[in-house]
Amino acid sequence: MGGYHHFDTAQWPLAIVTLTGKPTDEQFAAYVRDLSALVKRPGPSAIVVDATQAPQLSPGQRESMGKAIKDHAEDLQLNVRGVAYVFSSALQRFVLSSIFLVGGFPTAHTVVSTREEALAWCRERIRG
Repeated sequence: MGGYHHFDTAQWPLAIVTLTGKPTDEQFAAYVRDLSALVKRPGPSAIVVDATQAPQLSPGQRESMGKAIKDHAEDLQLNVRGVAYVFSSALQRFVLSSIFLVGGFPTAHTVVSTREEALAWCRERIRG
C-alpha cells in the first residue's frame, strides 16, 4: 500500500478509501490497481473516496485515473451504485465536478466537502 491509500471494507457494501499525501507514481499505480479490484467485487456497493488530506494529482496520474475509469466502466455500472468524492478545497470540488460533467462518469457520483455528507449519500445509494 505504501502509505498513500487505505481501503476500509469493514462496513461492506460501503467501502471507504482514504488518500493521504502526495503519491509517487508507484503508489498511485498501486491505488489504481486496488481500486480496480474493489469495483469488480459483486455489489451493489458504494464507495467514499476521501481526498481531504491529498494534494492535487500530477497530470500523468490524472490521465491514469481517467483511463482506469474508462477501462472499468462496466464494473462500475454493474457493481457500484455510487461513488462520493470528498475534497476540502472548493476549487478541487469544482474542477472534479466539471470534469465529470463534461466527460461523464459510469455510475452515480457526487463531490462533497465532508466525509459525513459522503457517507450519508453512499448509504442512501446502497439502500436504493
